[in-house]
Amino acid sequence: MFSLNKLRHSRVLRNAGASYFAFFSTAVCGFMSIPVAVAYLSKDQIGLWALVNSIVTYLIWMDLGVGSATGRKMADAVAAKDHEEIDKWWTATRAALLMQATAMVCVGLACMPLFIRMFQIPSAMEGDAKMILAGSIFITGFSLPLRGVPGLLTAQERFHWIPLGQGITPWLQLGVFWWMLNEGFGIKSYLASMAATHFSTWAYYYVLVTTSEQKPRWNRKGLERSRFKSLFSFSLNISFVGLIEAILTSLPALLLSRFAGLSAVPLYTFTGKAAALVTSLVRRT
Repeated sequence: MFSLNKLRHSRVLRNAGASYFAFFSTAVCGFMSIPVAVAYLSKDQIGLWALVNSIVTYLIWMDLGVGSATGRKMADAVAAKDHEEIDKWWTATRAALLMQATAMVCVGLACMPLFIRMFQIPSAMEGDAKMILAGSIFITGFSLPLRGVPGLLTAQERFHWIPLGQGITPWLQLGVFWWMLNEGFGIKSYLASMAATHFSTWAYYYVLVTTSEQKPRWNRKGLERSRFKSLFSFSLNISFVGLIEAILTSLPALLLSRFAGLSAVPLYTFTGKAAALVTSLVRRT
């Protein structure tokens, strides 16, 4: 009993330490990005950056909660060490997320002209806006199937690897963003930093999944209608909460850019960072 309690205590400390490391990195890099952006970008460019972030937030919602539901659906099989059932759920969730990623990219690209007109992007910035939005859509679509990996790691009681990665990637993102700005790439630096972050996360998760004790594999038997029905009946409840959060987070920036112009967005974006970081701290605690 003593050794079991000691093990649980060790896991709590490890998870808490990793979570606070992620919070610290996010906080420091978030605040450091403000003077960096202001030094190199105009108000309109920063506004475009924030606006694209908001649009991507809505597109990510198109995973319909499948990423978050992955861990719950696999937890029983992981606890029972039922490798076949693990493989079936892994196959079902990967297939669902791949289809959703394809749909997300198609919808995002189809809505690009509407995006340009609705938010009255200045003609001088239209080319950059199209490139950044299209690039962000493709990068996000490529990374969408990865959204189930944290759930798998949590089910395997390897949660600490998630915030550890989240604590490292902000430094990579800030470093690439700063370097590209200094090289004169302007607003395109945002896309480069986003790509670096997503691809490094992909590599990080790939290593964690392939080196796990219960390495999930593709199993065609997981492509069952009843399994997809069970998955989405659970995930849609999660996605509704995610949609509400996305709306509350991004709606002010969208309204400001639509009715007051891109130059009005940076002030709201920067002043809102503190509240977002405090919320993150509370969640991690």
